[in-house]
Amino acid sequence: MKFAFISTMCGAPWGGSEELWSHAAERLLAAGHEVHIGVLEWPARQPSMITGLGQTGAVLHMWPPPRNLRSRLKRKFFAHSDFAWLDKIHPDLLVISQGSNFDGVPCMLHALSQRIAYVPIAHMAASGCWPPSDESEAGARAYVGARLCCFVSEGNRRLTERQIAARLDRVEIVRNPFNVSYDANPAWPASNEPLQLACVGRLCADAKGQDLLLDVLSRPRWRDRTLRVRFFGDGPSRGHLQRLSNMLELESVDFAGHVGDIEHVWSQHHALVLASRFEGLPIALVEAMLCRRAALVTDIPGNAELISDGIDGFVAAGPNADMLDDAMERLWIHRDELRAMGQAAGESIRRSVPRDPVGRFVEVLLGETSPSHVARAAQPSDQCPAENSESQVLPI
Repeated sequence: MKFAFISTMCGAPWGGSEELWSHAAERLLAAGHEVHIGVLEWPARQPSMITGLGQTGAVLHMWPPPRNLRSRLKRKFFAHSDFAWLDKIHPDLLVISQGSNFDGVPCMLHALSQRIAYVPIAHMAASGCWPPSDESEAGARAYVGARLCCFVSEGNRRLTERQIAARLDRVEIVRNPFNVSYDANPAWPASNEPLQLACVGRLCADAKGQDLLLDVLSRPRWRDRTLRVRFFGDGPSRGHLQRLSNMLELESVDFAGHVGDIEHVWSQHHALVLASRFEGLPIALVEAMLCRRAALVTDIPGNAELISDGIDGFVAAGPNADMLDDAMERLWIHRDELRAMGQAAGESIRRSVPRDPVGRFVEVLLGETSPSHVARAAQPSDQCPAENSESQVLPI
């Protein structure tokens, strides 16, 4: 079979949203399928996974990156002339990996107009980024026209349906690969004092909300308690968050940077805390639960699907400091129960996340190229709001 993959990643050369599609492409190559890949070109720092795929037989189609961040954000993603290679090869299935849930819409609409079967993956949806009416309508046609729509969480699927005002009946919830053993069971920290909390993830305050956590820790009752919070990861907000921590004179906070051995992190920490404003389904949350650690998360699409409040973690009612403070207080009160809650987390996550998420995704893609699925997909849907796709294409 002939597969094509397009990634809409344009803010950085690599990110967590790139792992699923790239490893799926790798396995399809190894199984003897023809694979084409469309990505932005990053001079002098092309990700090793991309170059490796090219060396093992994938055909790479690259676009030059936008000249600056402002044009990158304004551009929606690609011009229609960039899809000439796609029209020429006309793959059996096109996979469009989106960091969010609307950045691949122009590509989807182009594939729809050329009768190319496509499967979008949405790695995140944000309730604070509501599309205007024309983009919502274009998104509806793009998603309804897909062979199958993949989301990393049910919450992201529901939010996307509201944002496009259309029901999606061909949907698969997929999981990203993780960086710990599926059978991980790191030792519990040697002492329960001080309480050691880890905030693991990209240091990007607008999405991950680390500033909210610093706000809570600056409040009098938290200054007087024996706990430490370590931020693991890097990102565009690192300098700002460090300055904010210094401004608030927080002695309980450390910035540990990027760490490769996540299981070792959890051998030294009692629980995960995430103050996210929006997410898909955080890999850090999956990894913490696989390592049998409880988590405190905000109730946004994706996060709370894995956590049962008071059983295997704690759920803050929303991404603001007061709600986070309330959930942190409950965690503090029940801190002696965190080890048992972590064991419950380890059991529950293994009911939700397969041992081999990439293998499962490859099975889904191969299934969508079977004759029965192709015939099913040819049936028209009554959810599409407009027939004239050319008039609805998003501006680039």
